[in-house]
Amino acid sequence: MKTFYTLLLSCLLSLISYGQDWQWSVPIPVSDSVNDNRNATLSDLLIFNGFGSPLYMCWERSGDASSTALMGRCLQPMAAPFVIASLPNVHFRNPKILKYLDGDTLFSVYFETDMNGNWDIYRINYLNGGIVSPMIPVLTTSDDETSFSADGTPPYASVIWLKNGNVMAQETGYSPSELATGGCSNPLIISGDAFWLKDSLVWYSTFQSGSWSTPVSISGTPCRHLSLGNDTHPAQAGIDLVFDQKRSGYWRLMNDYPSYTPDSVSDLVPGNNLQPSYCTVFIFTKSGNAEPSDYAHIWPLTFASDQNGNMEIYGSNLSYGNFDYLNLSNFSGADTHPQLFNFFSGDHNYLFDVWESYRNGHWQLWMTTADIATGINDPGSPDGFGVKTNPNPFSETVEIEYQLSVESVISVVIINTLGKQVVSLKESDREAAGIHHLKWDGTNSGGVRVTPGVYLCSITVNGKTVQRKIILI
Repeated sequence: MKTFYTLLLSCLLSLISYGQDWQWSVPIPVSDSVNDNRNATLSDLLIFNGFGSPLYMCWERSGDASSTALMGRCLQPMAAPFVIASLPNVHFRNPKILKYLDGDTLFSVYFETDMNGNWDIYRINYLNGGIVSPMIPVLTTSDDETSFSADGTPPYASVIWLKNGNVMAQETGYSPSELATGGCSNPLIISGDAFWLKDSLVWYSTFQSGSWSTPVSISGTPCRHLSLGNDTHPAQAGIDLVFDQKRSGYWRLMNDYPSYTPDSVSDLVPGNNLQPSYCTVFIFTKSGNAEPSDYAHIWPLTFASDQNGNMEIYGSNLSYGNFDYLNLSNFSGADTHPQLFNFFSGDHNYLFDVWESYRNGHWQLWMTTADIATGINDPGSPDGFGVKTNPNPFSETVEIEYQLSVESVISVVIINTLGKQVVSLKESDREAAGIHHLKWDGTNSGGVRVTPGVYLCSITVNGKTVQRKIILI
């Protein structure tokens, strides 16, 4: 099986001639700085290929040792944080956002809580009309149920969890099965395949003909931090398993599925490489109604590495022709547990990478983003046209630089993620060939400062429109 590096290389080499360049944004904080904020998880609400659905993040917030609250925040469009669950002297942890197909339920947040004296799994449903349900029990016995994970859309999802350290799994329509006993961790499930860690090895079982196969080890040397891809489009997703594996004295990132022969992902970067998170991005190589053969995949990867002496977050270089990794956090303190997610909207993939950063005595959540155009041959992109935004994200003023190859009629407007115009920066004006500059100070047409969040700079040149994402912080 090809490694991530080989797949990325083969995809990008075929596209280099288009000369497109994607960049990670400057990191910004997305949690408070006075509590410990950890274990972020992301999911959009896209169901049945709808576009423009919100992207949500959930995480644990701990202000003291006696309790932990679950927090939520919409990242696309950006909104204020809100409390999902909080009780005195009760801990809530390990949140998972799952889309839901059951009546008016839009999505559910699954989580662990010790409010019954042991660890149980509950969920909270978010319904149409802004209605939020009470906490609903999912797995509640006298044993500890933890590390819940699922594949699919409830109530038709395959699920896996730990019961007092034993691996339990359940396929839709079947009773739960015990796959392994004692000292297990990090269970994951996808497409009827279950993975987990036991005795520092990766174990695997598959569901066929109504039963689970005998578990087998697929690693051979000590491993940690199993990860499967986070994707908007599961049908297009690679389903490789990625994990840390101890090799030649260092932790290396490896992928090991479906061939079960570990391949190295990160030998390009020295040091210990830990906590992988990745996703699949598909890019159309032809405009119009594309066939399956008319798109390519790339597999962006992010992870923590100590090659500079302290843990920092690294991610795939998204520029064509570059196959190394970039330092995304670039912070002298500790950075851990990145979560990479591909949010697909319209003609763009928006990559969101959120990680934990230890600053001012607390763990905070920081984020960087990248905007990847889905269409390589973009029919709406004028010949010889280029646009840059700087700085992005911005807090005071963003400069919009665009280049025209010929004299053109151009208009520039700022719109929000709902498609509504915020302000017009240029009204159907004729401009000469060359480089031009505009500035936006974050105000609307009435001169009032708009709320922080994601906006689109929409530029129309001779009747053809392109858009670039800009973030106001």
